[in-house]
Amino acid sequence: MSPVEITLELTPRARFDIIDVRERLRAAYGGVVDQYAHHLYHSLHTTAGYLEQSLAARLTRERDAVAPYVEVFRTMFPQGAGYEHDQLHRRMELTNEERAVEPRNADSHLAFMAAGLSTCVSYVNRPHEAVCFVDLDGVYDGRPRRRLTSVIGFTREQEVAHVRLDVPVSDHPVDSINLKDPRLGIYEQVVELARRHDVESGRVRLELPRGERQAGLTVNEYETLLMRHDLADVLRNPFRFAAEKGRHLLAHPRAIPSKALDYAKYDMVRALNQVLDATGLRESLLERLFARAIALPAGRFLRMKRSVNLRVGGGVIADGRYQSPILVQWHRPARRARHLDSVAVPVLVIGAGIIGCAIARELSARGVHVQIIDDRPVAGGATQASAGILAPYIEAHDRGLLLDLGVRSLALYDDWIAAVSGDAGVPIEYRRPGTLEIALDADHAADLRRATSGGNPQWLDRDATCALEPALGSIEGALFVTAHGYVAAPELTAALARAAEHHGATFRRSRAERIERVSSHLRVVTASGAIDADRVVLAAGSWTGALAGDRRAAAPVRPVRGQLLQLGWQGPPVTRILWGPECYIVPRADGSLLVGATVEDVGFDERATAAGVRDLLDAACELLPQGWGATFMNVRVGLRPATPDDLPLVGEGETEGLVYATGHYRNGVLLAPLTARLVADLIVEGKRDPALEMLAPGRFASRT
Repeated sequence: MSPVEITLELTPRARFDIIDVRERLRAAYGGVVDQYAHHLYHSLHTTAGYLEQSLAARLTRERDAVAPYVEVFRTMFPQGAGYEHDQLHRRMELTNEERAVEPRNADSHLAFMAAGLSTCVSYVNRPHEAVCFVDLDGVYDGRPRRRLTSVIGFTREQEVAHVRLDVPVSDHPVDSINLKDPRLGIYEQVVELARRHDVESGRVRLELPRGERQAGLTVNEYETLLMRHDLADVLRNPFRFAAEKGRHLLAHPRAIPSKALDYAKYDMVRALNQVLDATGLRESLLERLFARAIALPAGRFLRMKRSVNLRVGGGVIADGRYQSPILVQWHRPARRARHLDSVAVPVLVIGAGIIGCAIARELSARGVHVQIIDDRPVAGGATQASAGILAPYIEAHDRGLLLDLGVRSLALYDDWIAAVSGDAGVPIEYRRPGTLEIALDADHAADLRRATSGGNPQWLDRDATCALEPALGSIEGALFVTAHGYVAAPELTAALARAAEHHGATFRRSRAERIERVSSHLRVVTASGAIDADRVVLAAGSWTGALAGDRRAAAPVRPVRGQLLQLGWQGPPVTRILWGPECYIVPRADGSLLVGATVEDVGFDERATAAGVRDLLDAACELLPQGWGATFMNVRVGLRPATPDDLPLVGEGETEGLVYATGHYRNGVLLAPLTARLVADLIVEGKRDPALEMLAPGRFASRT
């Protein structure tokens, strides 16, 4: 679908107002943009804007929760407190006519920047959630301001280019740089990039490097008195500034300056506590961040934003007359320039197989910005050669933790498939017809009768088994487990990728070459450039060892080749999964059969072989004699990541910020929903499931 753009005029009811744009949009235009997976919200104002979706999510997105958060910064910057910006006789850029009607609103500009409001934000479309437009200066001289905002509905976003820009700065320790200044040439470079890549509708993200701790970015009115005086004073000491400008100046005239800091902190803490009480966020990450901010210097508190978005359309940057992206610094850099980096994400997932895509979907559904990189298409590795069997009671006969994990994960499958299918908007072939574990001789039959691995297994003799599956040949009987099933693994992985994109994740085709620790973040060096991230999830399967870099973990993952056949079946219908001594057979909805899988320790050799095909055909036809009349459709090959104990590596490694999710061998599809939950709980909530101790990546270190 082509993007659609709608412009709304919003009328604030008070100077400080919060407007639900989604509600206004539906009232005016119905559900015209509800069909799109993503929305871009763009405002042309510098005292009114949007919160990033992740922050809005933490504040529960409702007006009653967003309002007290913003009130913290309105308390910090009270109205009419003698700001330099509001000394209109000093505003030489204004004509006498403009000076007569110019609002005194420095407080709104400062609160806009400090609260992290944005003029351009991209949201994943979640129709039941409010989208709050926060207006800090909505009424002037008794009359509402005329506020315009654009809403662009689009299906998906593609990154077409990224560059590094150098921004020259002055020798002043506290300074602001107008990135719109034509002498810098930044806007010109952005426009040229958009034209070169034929971007008719999109955005440019200007972003500071992850290691940058002395600067921030915002979009606001670039006015000398505001930036060089008021904001500079804030950056030097925000609490003293708040006390001097606020009501404590009159209440405690002798407290300035000796007790100003204490009074300002007291006022801020009280306001912050009101926010936490109203939003139910006590003992939360947000409270810890606020508490830490109170104890840190000014530069650490008023960090503003790490990135800003610029709306690009028709080969130009769409912005308001007074809108400028601004780089603000509170310490002099080592060299007279700062960088704007091209790409940086909170969580980077390496690997677009079923494990990587499941984790990306789970994290993005919880509001985390995720990027997934792989040099192959989605499901292009081991996943595309998986039959998708969900059979923990066969795969883990009497094998302790692996069985426990498989049973836990299988219990998640029904709800998980429904959720993924709903997010992706596509059906997923998923059935639970049960498995028949076939005994071809009396000894094997005796072993299966003694099976106690759970799942309510039922022993069926020869006649009962053949009554269920008439195509079977000469057998002794079978162990029937009704809970088992299968899912179409490549289709499920594609749906997971679409669901992750629906929640805001992005995909990038590139080959990861190594992972490095750089200051406070991780850097993944790829064939097409470096990507910085707060966390990296290593879901690279058999290629884990080449990337990990953990000496203690040693990443003992080796590739095991598996070949999978697809046959066009001509005999009596096969309705259940058949598991024989040398192969398994999965009946698909289209009437074909999947036959797998070889177990070959041949390194990174991904070739299909005549021997592998022959062995699988022999084994399949021993179970189904009419198999020799089947049509040979194709053979798929994948390298399954195996570990010495056949258990996956899941959890934190030696390198801070690096999380492993690999080594699932033959059980990646079965364990995908549980792995995604364990990793997301760890990253988002710091929750460590007891199973992670047994799956720790460093568990083999003492054996090396």
